[in-house]
Amino acid sequence: MERLGHGSYSSIAEEDFLSAVTSSHTCVVHFSLDEFERCKILDKHLQSLSQKYFQTRFMKANAPDLPFFTEKLNVKVLPCLILFKNGVAFDRIVGFEDFGNKDDYKTMALEKRLLEAGAVEEEEKAIEEEEKGDEQIDKEEVMRELANRRMKRGFHKTESDEDSDFD
Repeated sequence: MERLGHGSYSSIAEEDFLSAVTSSHTCVVHFSLDEFERCKILDKHLQSLSQKYFQTRFMKANAPDLPFFTEKLNVKVLPCLILFKNGVAFDRIVGFEDFGNKDDYKTMALEKRLLEAGAVEEEEKAIEEEEKGDEQIDKEEVMRELANRRMKRGFHKTESDEDSDFD
């Protein structure tokens, strides 16, 4: 996951944007402008959250450098966070409206909003789902191994097979 940019907050170029949002299950993309103070504030919060929620990829898109996606995604006000699942935008946070239009909101307020939207998962839940996935893989491996053994041994009748109640 780290190879895909998880666990960090990185800038994304227009030519890499589509592959970045489609290669991760969940992405949070901050459309920003470096000169805007509120974008800098949001950057600080996202940097912190990116190191806590490894299941989600956090990216920064300098809006003027991504004109195609800025227009397609109808980004009109900065800062703008667009939340993606499997490459599809499913929610957005525009400006600081969700935080009382105040610059001094806590990272926890943004974290709560992202949790409510489903853009990040509580750590325990994410770990449980990851473990369930590992268990499922283990079960599949066991079933494959059993099938391979049966095929190698063949299906031989045993004495108990001969004792049919349907004679």
